[in-house]
Parts: sequence; structure tokens; C-alpha cells
Amino acid sequence: MRRSPVLLFFLSIFLPVAILQYLILKPHLLYGFADIDWAGLLQYKYINNPFSLESFLEFFTKAGVYTTQYYFIGIQHSLFGLDYYKYNQVAYVLKFLSTITVFPIFFIITKRKLIAIVGTLIYAFSFTSIAALYTVMTTINYLGVAFMNIFIWLYWYLAQKNRLAWGLILSAIVSFYLALLFATERMYPLAIFVIVGEFFYIFTQKFSKSSVILGLKRLLLLFSPAIVLTIIKPVILNISMNFFLGTSRLLFQKIAEGNWHLLFTPFAALGSMFLPREYTISFGEIKLNSLIDYLGFLLEGPLFIFGSITLLAGLLLSKKPRRFIITTFIFLIPLLISSFYLATRRETINPDLVDAWGRLRMYFDPGFVIPPTLIGMFVLSLACAFLLEWINSKTRNNLTLALFMGPLFAFIFIFLTWLPADLVLVFMGIHRYLTIPAIGISLVLAITFVLAYDKIRSIKILKPISFIPLLLLLPLFTIYNQSISNYFANELDSAGTRASEHIRMKGKLLSYIENLSESEPSVFFFDESQDPNNSYFNETTVLAGFNFWIMFRENHILPTKTPKLIRSYFLCGGSGKFCPEKLKEAVVKENGVKGLQFDNIFYKTENFYAFRFINRDLYNITDELKSTLGLK
Repeated sequence: MRRSPVLLFFLSIFLPVAILQYLILKPHLLYGFADIDWAGLLQYKYINNPFSLESFLEFFTKAGVYTTQYYFIGIQHSLFGLDYYKYNQVAYVLKFLSTITVFPIFFIITKRKLIAIVGTLIYAFSFTSIAALYTVMTTINYLGVAFMNIFIWLYWYLAQKNRLAWGLILSAIVSFYLALLFATERMYPLAIFVIVGEFFYIFTQKFSKSSVILGLKRLLLLFSPAIVLTIIKPVILNISMNFFLGTSRLLFQKIAEGNWHLLFTPFAALGSMFLPREYTISFGEIKLNSLIDYLGFLLEGPLFIFGSITLLAGLLLSKKPRRFIITTFIFLIPLLISSFYLATRRETINPDLVDAWGRLRMYFDPGFVIPPTLIGMFVLSLACAFLLEWINSKTRNNLTLALFMGPLFAFIFIFLTWLPADLVLVFMGIHRYLTIPAIGISLVLAITFVLAYDKIRSIKILKPISFIPLLLLLPLFTIYNQSISNYFANELDSAGTRASEHIRMKGKLLSYIENLSESEPSVFFFDESQDPNNSYFNETTVLAGFNFWIMFRENHILPTKTPKLIRSYFLCGGSGKFCPEKLKEAVVKENGVKGLQFDNIFYKTENFYAFRFINRDLYNITDELKSTLGLK
């Protein structure tokens, strides 16, 4: 029987994936701008002649890896104005492209159409793949992901054929740099992954002369544009290195001081990508009093669960189950034991010692971080066991290798993203840092389901029920979809990301300041004391990015200095507090004119505005507060 062409399968999933993505992402169409969207848009508006190469490079020296994000929102603003719905439609299209383009990668790696289809569907539903939608600017990452997928597909093909086809090489190089251009802050680990992958391939070819020469040629051709660009514009390399090394140095310093628990983050991120936190099986009470207590905790919960999964994986996915199970635990046990020392080392730091960044002993929540960390360690142990099985196999199976490559891809991206990230950030679950690693996890899950299907189907008596592993995709998709729905519902209803609320709240404030001076500085005070339960909503709809969005008028940007923002939460020392007496301390007279002075800047009385949040609404208390302060 003639096999159906792969292209036909690829085209046949376009409509189902498009419909699924729409149904999953429909709530996102209601989003408004985030604070960084307003900041990015304002920065773009200040660029003179933004489409000249000179302006772009000059702006890059200021904005660094975020440059294309600013251009992305700026160009859209010139097309859509403040029609938020259209920005979100563009985001949907880009998310769809990033999803559909994983199909050719999964197919060229596994040579299985079923795995490519299942993997694409898993990535479409993946709860960790949606977080880049949280702002307009970061949705350009999906365009970068689409070009990354095309690049990996082309490069894998070239490496697999061990040849240089100039048309494909050129296409791969263009795709690589477009991926870096459109998702600079997230895509730099791709370069490391390619280098590691190329040398791994050379190793598997036993360092044959042709594989070494062609491999080095591919790498040289791929990176030669970057080398030339850094020679011509060395500032680009300096900016990139400063971005990467800035926080990394501090991270290593904090680890060296004894905060070894910081090393948990990449493992926790990896472990959080398989199931949403609310569905993760409880490991029981984590006991860190002593190593003996901790080993008891491991035996009572994690080891039993991991052992059961390893046994099942060995029987369904491995050709040598016993060796696979033993190998997995040879990798896993040292990692689990080391997790105790990583978690408790911080106790040796004097809790009273401080430095410029705060207390030397950094905060750590074992119950929050350790469970996904252990899962991440377990996943890497399984991956290493699959790698050794593939190396020791006489007939090397692409699927066994892919069960190692998927977690490796995810972990390289996670680890290299973690190094320059915020020091205290433990990114897990629905987080923009995990949009790209989700591709590797989707591949692993797809192979697991399909290999389980193959195994059961190969047993004659079980063949009638071989569809069960594939049927299990339905509850997985249901769980993922519910997690995404809960996330969007919380963002829209509690966090205040709904565009209609932004328009209402911002519009109400703007209606009170129609005569805002465009030549003199202004100061705004917000009383948050009477609406503490809706602080997140008020923050998102009005306060976040206030200094940026307040500068926009219908057809121009305010030419004056950015208005000063004063919040009762910070001025008065917490929620539920209102302290006009502290404001009164700023009342001064200058040249016989009463006003307020902050940071050596004098604000006239007529340029002082005050508002109060009550039950998700905004009220003008300017006249009331002026009377209290003696400004009227």
C-alpha cells in the first residue's frame, strides 16, 4: 500500500490546530496593554527615522536584546492605533505559526507521522507555551520560535545527510538569524544547542573525517555573519555579554556564599512542565531536619512514585528494561541525596548578615520548590538512561535518542535563560521563559504515548486495546486546557488585564485631566487605602506603566517631563493607610506661589491631581485633598 505523503498530513492538521488554538486562546483576545507595552511604545515613538539602519543600531545600544520588541509594538501601533483586539489577533496568528512549525521538526527527528501529529497537538495545548502572550511585546517571541523551528528542521536535515547544499544552508542561516532577531532575549541558547548538537553528531560518527569537516564547515558558515557583525560593530557583543553576565556574576556570588538552593531553579522549571502544579501528586511532608529524615521522606513518597514510573517506562519504552531501570536510579539517587545538601546549606549563613542586595541568607520555600525540582532531576535521569541505551544499542533507534534530546533541548534553554535572569525568580509552569523548552517536552510526551501504543499493539492479545495510550491524551489535554482557562480567568478578572477595564479606568482618569499642562511638570497622587482587595486590578489598569501611558494623547506625545507618580501604598507604608500629613510635608512656597516639592522639582497647585480607588473604580479627590493640604 502506498504511504500518504508527509506533506498531506502536515496540511491536514492546519485547520484542526488553528481551531484548537482559537478555542484555547480566545480569552486572550480580551487583553489590553501591559505596563512594558506602554514603555516600549513610548520608547519607539522617540526614535527618529526608526527604519534607518543607523537609527536601529543606535537604539540597539540603548534597548539591547529588547530592541525588536519595541519595534514590534511600534509598527503595530502605526497600523492599529489602540485597537487592542487587533494586536491580540496578530498574537494568535504568531502562536499558531510557532505551533504548526513543530510538526516538521518532530517528523524529521522521529520519522513518524503519528508522533509529529501528536507532538504538535500537545504543544498546541501546552500550558507552558502560552505565557509569552502576557504582553504584546513578548508575543513576537512566537515569530522567533517559528523561524527557530524552520532552522532546526533544515539544519537537522543537512546534518543527517552529512552534506552541504548551498540553498538549504542559506535558508538555514537566514532562519537562524531571523529567530535571533525576533526573539533575542529568549533565543540565544539556540546557538549553544547547535554547537552541542553538532559535536554530539560528530561523536556518534566516531569522529570520521567527513563528519568533522562538514560539521565544522556548517558551524563556520552559520556563525560567520555574527563574527563579521561583531567585528564591524563590537558594541553589539558588549551589550550581549553585559546582558548575559550582569546577573550571572551575582548569581555565582550568592551560590558561593552558601545559597546553594538557587541551583534548584533550572531543575524545578523542567519538572514543572509536565503537569500543572494543582495536578501534581503530593510527595508528602518534606523533612529537612537531617539526612536520615530526608531519606525517609524520599522513600515514603518520591522514590515510590519515580520507581513506579521507571518500571512502566522500562517495560513500555525500553528494549532492556532491567538495565534501563538500574541505570536510571544510578543517575537519580546521587541527585536526590545532593538535593538535601543544596536545600540546607543556606542554614550555615548568619541570618543577620546583609549586603547591598539584602540578607546574605536568601529566602527559600522548600514546599514550593523541592517537589518540581525532584521531578526535574528524575526526568534528566530518565533522559540519561535513554541516551546510554541508545549508545549501547546495535541498531540505534531515533526514538530512543529523541527521548534524550527532548529534555536536553529543554534544559539547555532553561539553564542558559536562568543564568542572567532575576536572582530570586523561580520560573515554573506558565511562564514566558518556558515557551521554547515546552517544545522539547512536547516531543518527549508524544514519543512516550506513541511507543506505549506500539508496545501494546505488538502483543497480539492486547492489540484490541492498543488505542488506550492515545486515548489518555484526552484527559491530558483537558487538564492542560483547564489550567490555561484558569490562568486567563485570573488574569482577566483578578489581575485586570481585560482591555475594556483598561479603557474604562484610564478613560475616566483622562476625563479629569483634559487641561493637563504640556509645558509644566505635574504630580499625581493615588490613594489606594480604601480598595486593598483590588490592589492587583488597580495596579494593572492604572498604576502599572502610568508614567508611560499618561504621555500619550490622541495625536501626539506630551512634550513635557513625565508626570510624577505618588502612591499611598509606598508613601504611607502599606495597604489600608492614608497619610495626607506626609504629603503636607512637601507643601512649599516658591516665589510667593504655593505648591509641592519632590526631588527638588516644584509643582504648582494647578498641576497637582489626586485620585482614590474604591471598589475597582476611580474617584477624583483633587479638590478635597488640596483643601486638606492648604493648597486652596
